[in-house]
Parts: sequence; structure tokens; C-alpha cells
Amino acid sequence: MTDYAMFSPRGNELVHGVVQAAQREGWDWDKTERHLLLLTRAHPTAAAEAMDTAVREEVWAALHRG
Repeated sequence: MTDYAMFSPRGNELVHGVVQAAQREGWDWDKTERHLLLLTRAHPTAAAEAMDTAVREEVWAALHRG
């Protein structure tokens, strides 16, 4: 699994789920970023940093790698 610069393996798993959904559903960047924000709210302990620049850069890169 890709390391999305999250602080925990669980955080990486959660972000990976967003990336997979974005790829599967063809989300644009705005929708993907909105889901990262929702992730921080739904899982404040495991995914609080999902909106950090480093994490968003890793997500962007993963989406453009295919």
C-alpha cells in the first residue's frame, strides 16, 4: 500500500480508501479533497492530518500515477 504521509497505518488505510474511490468513480480533485476533509471529521484520531499538504500531495500523485 502507498504511504500517504499519514501518522499511522490506519490513517494510510483510510486515505487509501478515498484514493481507491476517487479512481473507481472518476472524482475530480475538488471532490477528492472534500472526501479527505470528511475523513478528518469522521475519524479525528486516525485521520486528523488527512488535509495536511504532504498528505494531499501524496494523494494527488497517487491519482496521477493511475
